[in-house]
Amino acid sequence: MNGIFQLLEKYLMGPMAKIAAFKSVRAIMAAGIASITFTIVGSLFLVFNVLPTTFTFLQDFFNDTFLESAIFICSCIKPVWVF
Repeated sequence: MNGIFQLLEKYLMGPMAKIAAFKSVRAIMAAGIASITFTIVGSLFLVFNVLPTTFTFLQDFFNDTFLESAIFICSCIKPVWVF
């Protein structure tokens, strides 16, 4: 196992470190890290959306809280393109 790591360090880690130092590669890595937050938040919304269909006893609670508040919030937001 040590031999594999030594081989990787000798032949692969040096060139990969040079490639990782490029500004464009670092920008792509930063964009990927920044998008993780949006992915997690979007996944939470998907889970909240599936809960009432999975647990039917939550249907009334979902309709009274999340659904009404989402409709209210969407009706209050003024679109940017309207002057």
